[in-house]
Amino acid sequence: VFPAIDYIDSDNLFWQEEMGHGITKLFNHTTEGALCFLKNNSLLRFSNLDDSTRKEKIINYVRQLKHLENTEIDSILNEIHQLLGKIGKGDLDSYLTWSQIREMNNQGIEFGSHACSHRILTKLDEKRVKEELNRSKIMLEEALGMDVDTVAYPNGNYNELVGKLAEETGYLLGYGTRFGAVTNKDNPYNLRRMNISDAITTNKPLMMAKILGVL
Repeated sequence: VFPAIDYIDSDNLFWQEEMGHGITKLFNHTTEGALCFLKNNSLLRFSNLDDSTRKEKIINYVRQLKHLENTEIDSILNEIHQLLGKIGKGDLDSYLTWSQIREMNNQGIEFGSHACSHRILTKLDEKRVKEELNRSKIMLEEALGMDVDTVAYPNGNYNELVGKLAEETGYLLGYGTRFGAVTNKDNPYNLRRMNISDAITTNKPLMMAKILGVL
C-alpha cells in the first residue's frame, strides 16, 4: 500500500476528488457565478444528463486536466472555492489513519511511499521533489519502526531526475504505471506493473490472461 502522507489522518482531498465534488455541486447552484464557471469551462453540455452519466463525464473531464501545470489546476480550484467555500468529503473519500496503517502493517501488509502531496513529481522543481520523497520516507519509517525502501510515483510519472532523487533519498525500487512484467534488465527506479482489479481476481483464466498481456 502506497499512501500519500499529507492525507493520512486528514480531511484533505486529492485535487481530482475535490474538483469533481465541486463541479458536481455547481450544477445544483443557480447563481450567475456558477453558470459562468460551467460555461467558461465547457461544462454546460452536461446539464441535461442524468446524475449517473453526468458523474462519469465529470470524472473523465477532471482526469483530462492532469496534463495542466499545478498553477493552472490551483487556479480552477480557487475559483470553485470562491463559489462554494470548503468542499466537503464524499462518502468514499475517507483516508487511512496512522493507527490503521500501523495495525495493517502489524498484520503483514507492507507499506511504501507515494510522496506527500500527490502532486505529479515530474512537474515539481528539484527542491520540492527532494522534500516530497524525503519527508514521506521519514514519516512512514517513524510510524512503522522499519525501513521504507519502495516508492510509487504519483500518477506513475517518472523521469531521470525523479529516479536519481529517489535513489539518493534511499529508496531501492520505484514504480511507475507502465504495463508489463519486470526483468533483470529493467531500471529499478522505473519498474513496470500490472493493474489487477477486483473484476478479474475471482476468475483464474481472466487473471492469467491479464498477467500474460492478452487483455
